[in-house]
Amino acid sequence: MTSRGAASSEKLAAQATNTYGPVVTAALAGTPVSQNQYDALLSVAWNSPAAAKKLAERLHAGETLTAADFKASGTVEGKPTP
Repeated sequence: MTSRGAASSEKLAAQATNTYGPVVTAALAGTPVSQNQYDALLSVAWNSPAAAKKLAERLHAGETLTAADFKASGTVEGKPTP
């Protein structure tokens, strides 16, 4: 990886941690999740913070999420996918 590529990766990681991580963490409100679950929520937050918040709140309420829940949160140009 070039130094420019490494810098870009670091910038993206910082943005994920500092911008979208707090959205997910706040919505989880202390609910324990696996690293994979957290990473999936962070990925959703990158595209739609509101959708990630809803999913995290559902986890906090004790619901079990499925792949279909994550697929339903998908967006294209800010609009839900069919």
